[in-house]
Amino acid sequence: MSFADHRNAFLAPLAFLLVLSVGAAFFGCSASPDEGTPDPGDTTTVEIGRGTIDSLLSQFFPEHYSNQDSSDYEEMLDDRYSFQKLPDDPDEPIEDLFWDKTEEMRIAGRMFRGTPNDAGQSVESITLNINVGSTTPSFDTDQPDDEDWFDVVAIIDMTVVLNDPNQSDGTGILNLLIDSEQKFIVTEDKDSPGDWVVVKQEDQETIGKNGR
Repeated sequence: MSFADHRNAFLAPLAFLLVLSVGAAFFGCSASPDEGTPDPGDTTTVEIGRGTIDSLLSQFFPEHYSNQDSSDYEEMLDDRYSFQKLPDDPDEPIEDLFWDKTEEMRIAGRMFRGTPNDAGQSVESITLNINVGSTTPSFDTDQPDDEDWFDVVAIIDMTVVLNDPNQSDGTGILNLLIDSEQKFIVTEDKDSPGDWVVVKQEDQETIGKNGR
């Protein structure tokens, strides 16, 4: 399933056909005292901003989506934002393949608030990682003459843990693993000079998945 399919599956529980295994990777580093070990008393917070395309997608987006922060997630989406999903079948109407910022925030909001769906499933946690690939000037036909848009190819790696009272194994937990390629179209934020926003997002084919 694609990125959009999995999220829509939460809103339409009958679409859940697979229990996906969760892959987790932990990366860490340590420093010896002479390499500048951080002072335990230092509580300085490092701000994750939108000052570059890479920081927008590989840091800001994962940080605030994983923290289920609606206000900061909304901030990184341009008012013209649109999402294009893969068709469920070749005859699916073209208008059903797109949704706007309002619909995106409705979907994300239900997930972030832990609102149960019709099957009683609710989101417990989200872990999102994005690996940014190539960035090239965009030739999108919607691009205004006075703006510079860029196409960014990235890999979405997201684990969603659901509270699911209907799990037959008695755990009450359903794990979803989403691994797909995404195309983002980004531009400078007119409302916040020096920052970047996502104008469009296009769902691509699933890279791989495992089930158990």
